[in-house]
Amino acid sequence: MGGFIANLEAYSFKDVDALIIMSISYSNLPFAAIEFGQATACARRTASPLSRAARPGYAYMGQTPAAFKAIFFHSAKQSVIDRRDRGAQP
Repeated sequence: MGGFIANLEAYSFKDVDALIIMSISYSNLPFAAIEFGQATACARRTASPLSRAARPGYAYMGQTPAAFKAIFFHSAKQSVIDRRDRGAQP
């Protein structure tokens, strides 16, 4: 998502002369853009029941575990997903 966010920032604020993105996938871009919008809206609400964040103005990308997997592991092999699932949950 970092490349996606960098693109949005550079386009929106026009404050960079050049941008090189080393890693981005457009295969899940529509879904990721929708989730990014939802996370942004959630972060703007100070008392959101959806936000699992400890402080106002912050929200997780992927408000549910299923949405998180769909964004960050859209085309990942099952072995990669299994490895991630053994770690900390978002």
